[in-house]
Amino acid sequence: KRWIGTDLKRDKVIKHACRTLLKRGNRDTLALFGLDAIKGLQIDEFLMPDEVKMGEKIDFTFRLSSKDVLGRLRVEYAVSFLRQNNRYSTKVFKISEGLVNKSYKDISSSYSFRPITTRKYYRGRHKLAIIANGITLIEKEFDVI
Repeated sequence: KRWIGTDLKRDKVIKHACRTLLKRGNRDTLALFGLDAIKGLQIDEFLMPDEVKMGEKIDFTFRLSSKDVLGRLRVEYAVSFLRQNNRYSTKVFKISEGLVNKSYKDISSSYSFRPITTRKYYRGRHKLAIIANGITLIEKEFDVI
């Protein structure tokens, strides 16, 4: 806290060092970077298919809105992957971060279930959550077939 704001390069290093705390939604860390909870923030027009084929990507779109200007906004999504032991492991991915001078923001993103060497995918029910400034706004289940 003492180091933040003294040097732009140092601020970037501090933010990089805090990336795990930011992804976990740590309130103190989010506040340190001006990412406070936004009153009246809601998610509208959330569209995502109920299933995705193994090897393909799942696309999703939504609108974040509030009665007031959104301000500093960090938008992420979390995928809870079904593991072989029928438990879930969750990974958080950042979509965007910055100042929004409107009362809404339209967002579209996707996640690929193409096989990769660092993660093995399993067929079954998975979950996707939308997170804004550390607060989960919606979580929806989908099937990987």
